[in-house]
Order: sequence, then structure tokens, then C-alpha cells
Amino acid sequence: MPHLNETLYFIVNPTAGNEESLKIWKKAGEILKSKAIPHEGFFTREKGHALRLTKEIPWGESEYPDDRCRGTRLMN
Repeated sequence: MPHLNETLYFIVNPTAGNEESLKIWKKAGEILKSKAIPHEGFFTREKGHALRLTKEIPWGESEYPDDRCRGTRLMN
């Protein structure tokens, strides 16, 4: 589990699920902001963009190195 002083990064496909993912992201962002949890969202623009984003985002160190970018930290 990340420490509260670590930034949480999210990759969001804003058109997924008839744009339902964007609605969910907005609600999640509001909750994170209200709890003062550092976070940043990155929005995909085209096919393959999410993969490129995973290489650009400064994921930092993780207590679980293989957990920096996989299902336990991704919301589908």
C-alpha cells in the first residue's frame, strides 16, 4: 500500500465504457482531493498510448517492485 505522501498515478481511457470511466475518474479524483491524497491522472488519446504512458510516468520506488504498474494498482 502506498504511503500517503506518495503520489498515486492513474491512467484513464476517457472513452472506455461509453465514457463511464471518465465519470468514475471524476468521482475518484474528488474523493482523493478531499482526503488530500496526492494523485495525478493521465488520459489516453489513442491505441497504444497507455503503454507509452507507463514508460513516462515517474512511478518511483515501491515496496513491491513488480506492483508499480499492474492490476493491483489499476482500475478497470
